[in-house]
Amino acid sequence: MGRRKITRPATAWMTGTAGLKAAITTSPTTAKTPYHFQYLGAATFTTPRDMSSGTKAPSGAASGDFKASSPCTASRIDSAARTTSPSETKRSHNCLHLANSHSRYSPPPSEAAATTPNRAADMCPLYTARYSHFRQSCFHQDLKCQFIYIDMSPYLVLLKPRVIWLLILASAAGYIYATPAVDMQKLLWLLTAATLSTGGAAAFNHYWERDIDAKMTRTAKRPLPRGLVDPRAALIYSLALSAAGVALAFILLTPLVAFFTALGWFFYAVVYTIWLKRRSWLNVLAGGFAGNATFLGGYALGRGYVDLPAVLLSFAIYLWIPAHIWALAYRYRDDYIKAGVPMLPTVASLGTSQLVITSMNIASAIYAVVLYLAFVGLGTGLPLVALGAAMSLYSSLLVLKRRDDASMWKMYKMSSPILTFFLLALLIR
Repeated sequence: MGRRKITRPATAWMTGTAGLKAAITTSPTTAKTPYHFQYLGAATFTTPRDMSSGTKAPSGAASGDFKASSPCTASRIDSAARTTSPSETKRSHNCLHLANSHSRYSPPPSEAAATTPNRAADMCPLYTARYSHFRQSCFHQDLKCQFIYIDMSPYLVLLKPRVIWLLILASAAGYIYATPAVDMQKLLWLLTAATLSTGGAAAFNHYWERDIDAKMTRTAKRPLPRGLVDPRAALIYSLALSAAGVALAFILLTPLVAFFTALGWFFYAVVYTIWLKRRSWLNVLAGGFAGNATFLGGYALGRGYVDLPAVLLSFAIYLWIPAHIWALAYRYRDDYIKAGVPMLPTVASLGTSQLVITSMNIASAIYAVVLYLAFVGLGTGLPLVALGAAMSLYSSLLVLKRRDDASMWKMYKMSSPILTFFLLALLIR
């Protein structure tokens, strides 16, 4: 008997919502008929009660597996008694199918690789090792199909949301400050373009520095060092997001906004990440211009041009960035030394590093207050700026007095909100 292959829609117990297909293969080498399902997209699983057969799963089936009786109904196998569950549940999963055409249950070779986090990407670039306990298998007589959740959280981590949200806020602050009347549609497109471009640059940074991240305790659990995302997938993902952000700004906003969007990406992804990160401790000073660019892009959308006040306002972001990043690098300086990344705290003495970082922190706080008074005056946002400046000044003076690591870390935390307060003050002026 020859080998035949038939493609047909999924059966009633697997309802696809995004391109589900089933390919059935008959093998001449076995008396029984193994089925090979190929899944593309998302599926909805229904496990009704009152299983007609109550047959146990094949030997070797893992705890929490699914099995199905003759009419293609499925029921969860109890992890202790291996019996069917009487309860009825419905589960909708985004999952990726890994097929195995054996007639009896046996984990595919790739499943064994999945147990090692560093080799998880060998099985699937979207697979997340920490979600391996969600793996489930479906059995219908001699049919075996294995499904694995597609977990998108590693791809969200690649965007560095805890970093880029401040740049997105800077873009919004620049627009709202500069425009006489806020156009909500333009603001929405601006925020979308800023999110895509800054997120794409951050994802590219993850890709380019994956070897460094693997050596540092602070970053070793990121998706690429852990093998949760394939490097090629991360690269394509980052470039696609970046291109989409620039294209959206060019098509739906203005060429000038698109220019600053691309400029911000260039300073962070190329100047900072590729060119200077591994070469010079000045990397932060050059990469900081990415912050200027995001504010200037929003300002350009509101005014149609960029003038001296816009440039001066953008430098409130620039002055804050080195002090913030160097204070973080001071705490994790051993990590940076181990990874061979030059930062101010790794190339200068601890005393010199403390003096430079606190001086820049004080300068950033004073500059924000003077700038706000010069271009806004006694606006409603002044108390916010004053509060942020007071916190920065207090924590900086504490470092100069005590000269210890605990004070430096306290300064890092207390000086972090000042830029947020400054940008919010521009929004509510």
